[in-house]
Amino acid sequence: MTLKVWLTQDGEPLPIQDSNRLFRTGLIAKELVEQNVEVDWFASRFSHSNKKNVDILNDIIEIKNNYRIHLLPGVEYKKNFSPFRIIHQQSIARNFSNIA
Repeated sequence: MTLKVWLTQDGEPLPIQDSNRLFRTGLIAKELVEQNVEVDWFASRFSHSNKKNVDILNDIIEIKNNYRIHLLPGVEYKKNFSPFRIIHQQSIARNFSNIA
């Protein structure tokens, strides 16, 4: 039986983006995949660092056989401290709960 893990993190660079550096969730995902754990990472389609949507058409990106990233739609925002960021977090939570 394969162990399955869901990771939820919004705001970190994804391994499908140009950033070469993985943050905490990316490093955890990488380690779990190396241990043959099935990993599903749920993240926002909106990139926190450059304030743009990730330019990929698919909602689910298969990185490896046992590693997928699920991109959830959310509200765009321009400033880190803004009501739109709160609305963004609420929409991500709602979209995650719809598929979980």
